[in-house]
Amino acid sequence: MHVPLKPEHEEFVARKIAAGRYQGPGEVVAEALTLLEEHDRFLEENVQEFRRQIKIGLDQLDRGQSRPLDEDTFRQVREQGMMRVKRTDPST
Repeated sequence: MHVPLKPEHEEFVARKIAAGRYQGPGEVVAEALTLLEEHDRFLEENVQEFRRQIKIGLDQLDRGQSRPLDEDTFRQVREQGMMRVKRTDPST
């Protein structure tokens, strides 16, 4: 398979090979595809979790189990979400 690259991508691949971590362009591309697969999996898992959390919230609203969202509560929820993402992020 021949895949044309933009000049800046060719330069990037050449720099990676010159740095000595990769033997050739195929290894750089293989690593990039592996990382892309991990990224896609990470996104899919988080989208599914996000949808699950939304469903829980909507079910609670339907049952009348809600409260006003003030600034402190919003900050807590956001921080909890950020912590959850950091725990599941494959790049960390």
